Amino acid sequence: MHTLRSRCIILQNNHILLVRNDGSDFYCLPWWNIEQGESTEKALVREIQEELSITPLSPIFIGIQEFDHTNTQGITKKNIDFLYLVTKYTWNLQDADTSSHAFELLDIKWVSLQNTEQLNIKPIKLLDRIQKNIADASNMLDRRI
Repeated sequence: MHTLRSRCIILQNNHILLVRNDGSDFYCLPWWNIEQGESTEKALVREIQEELSITPLSPIFIGIQEFDHTNTQGITKKNIDFLYLVTKYTWNLQDADTSSHAFELLDIKWVSLQNTEQLNIKPIKLLDRIQKNIADASNMLDRRI
């Protein structure tokens, strides 16, 4: 079984936004399942607006990450994440819908790229690629200008 998801690296001043769900002991990059018939970018924009009250401006597709995940029932499935870099956005927490499942998020934290080793961040494989993906995306932007 495969799960298709959009995941984003929200970058601001050399810090990334990480989230931790209620009942979880680790942080991760924000991610959302892609609904049937929805593009990866539309899923990202829709969900990030609903869940975090962030409106991404021009998200940049930077790659695909596959990894196996074993849930608490011992069932292993393959996650396929479509990664986007978000460096321009608007964020209005006052408009957040506190009745939605968005507030299952226990913690939202900005973390310096130099201090990611100090947190329990999963998946580890993805953490290892964050720096490379950001560098690659920055190079893409430089070539566009």
